[in-house]
Amino acid sequence: MTKPISLQLYSVREQMKQDVEGTLKALGEMGFVGLEPAGLPEGYSAAQLRKILNDLGMVVSAHQGGTPVGDDEQRLCDEAEALGTKHIVCPWYDPKLFASMDGIRQVADVMNQAVDNCAKRGMTFGYHNHDFELQIVDGKPALLHLSELTGGKMFNTVDTYWVQVGGQNAVEIIKTLGPCANLLHIKDGPLVKGEPMTAVGKGKMDFPPIVAAAEAAEWLVVELDACATDMMQAVKDSIDYLSNAKLGQKRL
Repeated sequence: MTKPISLQLYSVREQMKQDVEGTLKALGEMGFVGLEPAGLPEGYSAAQLRKILNDLGMVVSAHQGGTPVGDDEQRLCDEAEALGTKHIVCPWYDPKLFASMDGIRQVADVMNQAVDNCAKRGMTFGYHNHDFELQIVDGKPALLHLSELTGGKMFNTVDTYWVQVGGQNAVEIIKTLGPCANLLHIKDGPLVKGEPMTAVGKGKMDFPPIVAAAEAAEWLVVELDACATDMMQAVKDSIDYLSNAKLGQKRL
């Protein structure tokens, strides 16, 4: 099954600081059908951003804005609603808590609250991993403990690159998470923490089996944290790679 391709806007944060609407237009022309905000661009409301994207023929695939608990609950759910997405993603949580079962249980308690808060608004909540959630705790990766402790109610934005950097196999993690592997972050590079990433298809990641394993994933989301080459060219090269006949994904 083909999957639509989105871009995590953190990738082009420097370009967005200079020209929000010009950057978004350029991404649409590359063929991205979705975008995933990392917060909101300075000076733009969620409704304004949605209108710009709709006018360009794009949608918001998910809102990676934070964890909708406490004081952030209403703000994040309101933003997601205004953006026209039902998916809210926590981009990061305290790494120290993933080193023990007690810490993972603390994280799960917060994530379960977020799941329930989103459900009240007809939304779903997910967690985006880095490498530290893949450390082994009591015999298996901390991320899998977290998935079990949230009872399958929390989806995962599986950052496939960070899974590999964390010492695990992205295909196996995706298969184990099953229907909870709802979004994939796709990035590429040397698989060495701290070194710049590359355009998708130009690094050491092997994406055909990863994409094939991700039966439950609604979107493939390109995300390059940093890149040694021009970022706009890198994201264009990335969607060109993901759109080729071998992977069979969907673009404009």
